[in-house]
Amino acid sequence: MAALGHHEHADRPAGPIGRLRARVVGVLRAVPIRWRILSIAALNSAVVVVLVAMIWNGAQVLGSAWDDVRQVRESDRILALLESETGRLHNLIHRYINQPSPDLFAEILLLREAVLGTLANRAAEKWRDLEQQSQRRATEAGVTIVRDIDRKPFEEAMAAIYTKAGRDPAAAALIERIRKVE
Repeated sequence: MAALGHHEHADRPAGPIGRLRARVVGVLRAVPIRWRILSIAALNSAVVVVLVAMIWNGAQVLGSAWDDVRQVRESDRILALLESETGRLHNLIHRYINQPSPDLFAEILLLREAVLGTLANRAAEKWRDLEQQSQRRATEAGVTIVRDIDRKPFEEAMAAIYTKAGRDPAAAALIERIRKVE
């Protein structure tokens, strides 16, 4: 006899999805409650670990992006300074063309040196930064950086090549630059 509001065919799962659900429920009910609670706690812990890893990765990306923003701001500041100085230099040159004077010429030369100095300083800073990054990456990759080098054996070995290549003016200038490196 069926209970009130309960039909006999309601006990049978409808279709393959219903049968699969019934099997899963049966397997889960066969597992003791302690194990079910422990598995839920373990699943929650795994989700927390994954979320922490994702947050950590996001923080690293954000930190890198913030460093990039700082570099862009610094470059923008330098470019604004250069734009101001070159605009002023441009105006002084036009004034000098219209009304030549030794004082104006001296001011043009001073401002020109200031602009070139700003460019040279920025280039030197950028070069140092790139050199430090390269050395850090090389060290992290396991490369040994040798700083104290006995140049004499190298120069002796390269003497014949330098003599032969030195006949070309462009190569001669490059060889001279190589020899000047400390």
